[in-house]
Amino acid sequence: METSQEHAPAANRVSCAGDPALCPLPETPPMALSGLPVNALAHVCETCLDPRDAAMLRAMGMRPCARIRMIRAGEPCIVEVVGVNPATGSCGCRIGLSRDLADRVTVRLSAHPA
Repeated sequence: METSQEHAPAANRVSCAGDPALCPLPETPPMALSGLPVNALAHVCETCLDPRDAAMLRAMGMRPCARIRMIRAGEPCIVEVVGVNPATGSCGCRIGLSRDLADRVTVRLSAHPA
């Protein structure tokens, strides 16, 4: 199995790096987004994507420290970015990701309810 480091050079990696100042839950173990169970909440830790894919996901709110919920696992997986808009509490943005992209996004399970 390939690791995220094999997919993109370090310059294309964006991460909270488990830094308590940046990562909401540095004590929880990281996992690939593709392994997140349905309805689970998580925080994005790292993306290891080419610049165009990373920019596209950032534009939709999926960036390090963003809170997400797995809506549908599989190919494609569907995730919801939650808690982005302070006025509404949610952006309502749902994103469909191929397994390849989901494998290159690292998340930490969240203990906080949405």
